[in-house]
Amino acid sequence: MPEPVSLELAKLQLRLGGTAENALIEQSITAAREWVEKYTGHLLVRREVVEVVGPLRSTVNLSAWPDVDVTKVEYLAGGAMVSLDAADYRVAPIQRPAQLALVAPSGWSGSGARAAAAASSPVITVTMQAGYADGAAPAALVRVMLVLIAAMYDGRGSLSDAAIASATGLCRPYKLWRV
Repeated sequence: MPEPVSLELAKLQLRLGGTAENALIEQSITAAREWVEKYTGHLLVRREVVEVVGPLRSTVNLSAWPDVDVTKVEYLAGGAMVSLDAADYRVAPIQRPAQLALVAPSGWSGSGARAAAAASSPVITVTMQAGYADGAAPAALVRVMLVLIAAMYDGRGSLSDAAIASATGLCRPYKLWRV
């Protein structure tokens, strides 16, 4: 999973040549991506995500975004995790936040019984692939990473108030605001 900002691009931003500080710069690249992901809720690198949600009595919001592809839903029953068939749930992956809901059971045998059991289970795990494909992260969020990388390099790891203000301003249109 390549980072949205390459080592070469970060070094261009920092106006650096040579390799003496490559490890420090690579660490800053990862830290900058993590900061942007935490602030905006956008996963800049596509990867597997496992979320644990409570009872699935109605629609639940998933934190992972964008491009959510649910690969497995399991619920706790009798001390073991049991998988649901894909026909037992539906996913709305395009909207933000992505949502997961059980399909109303059509009967009490087979998958209908599993869906009914999942509705009352205290633990549901959702495994999915989510995040931007390689090279598809929004340019503005890549720019924020470069701002943060430069600030981390200049401050040797710490971020100035000015860098944080700049980063949050650039990220604001991408943040999911909740009431």
